[in-house]
Amino acid sequence: MKYAVRMYHDEPIWFCNGEEELFSTEHEAIQALEDEAKECEWAFQQGFMEDAGDFECYRIVEIEQ
Repeated sequence: MKYAVRMYHDEPIWFCNGEEELFSTEHEAIQALEDEAKECEWAFQQGFMEDAGDFECYRIVEIEQ
């Protein structure tokens, strides 16, 4: 079992070399999402982004392989 971060419509959003980025554990996926939110907040505060984004529509899903 792997885990992915997706939008609420089950849309893959993170890719690496053209493949959806998958995580070995749910904890890793949650940590990646938290890290992304922190990076966006930092970029917003530095003036690099218009807003920090809304992470309410992101979710962690199980992917069977």
